[in-house]
Amino acid sequence: MIGARSGGHQRGDDEAAALVLVPGLGMGPDVWQPQLTTLSRHHRVFTPRLHHDGDGRSFSVTAAAASLAGVIADRAGGRAHVCGLAFGAIVAARLALDYPDRVNKLILSGASLRANRVLHAARGLLLGALPTRLYPQGDKHARLAGWRELGMCRPEADFARISAPTMVMCGSRDRASTTAARALAAGIPDAVLTIVPGVGRQWNRTRPELFNEIVVGFLADTGPSELDELLIPDF
Repeated sequence: MIGARSGGHQRGDDEAAALVLVPGLGMGPDVWQPQLTTLSRHHRVFTPRLHHDGDGRSFSVTAAAASLAGVIADRAGGRAHVCGLAFGAIVAARLALDYPDRVNKLILSGASLRANRVLHAARGLLLGALPTRLYPQGDKHARLAGWRELGMCRPEADFARISAPTMVMCGSRDRASTTAARALAAGIPDAVLTIVPGVGRQWNRTRPELFNEIVVGFLADTGPSELDELLIPDF
């Protein structure tokens, strides 16, 4: 079963508000390395890992969210801001749905949603045909298990129940996630939609200063606070 475990990094003042950064499936905590120094000046930052146990052939978004809730309860004082990347954004959204008392503010970046059943299945076949050596840390089974779960997961049906203040972010070059971002922002009450021109899914790594600035501003209530598509200049 794939879920979340503590692991990863912990940085920042113990008295600061907690911020949990959730990586995508097959990504390690190091995907957040460009964020740690800046965000830990403002928050106590945790980077748990999505992982698999046993043969890694099953995945549950619900179980992963429950595991994250446990991390927040045990290590982050019971409540935290949560930022999820790619598949981690889907887990973060499920966390906000199932454990609303654990989430202060929610940030979803490059969220993965199944856009089309046929295309999703075709891409799954392609992923399965790739050799294990092309997967980070040989994590092929975990990635395939997550892809199968994504095909069955339709969290957008529950979006209206998310009560945490939410920002949805996406790079304009991440075509699949742009569609997902608009669906998320339209479905979550009072969500903020931020589209960043000229960047892809992991723009937290390619444009870390901008990513960090937007996150800090949103969490500090200095960014936009109502549904609006915010287009960041490509400079």
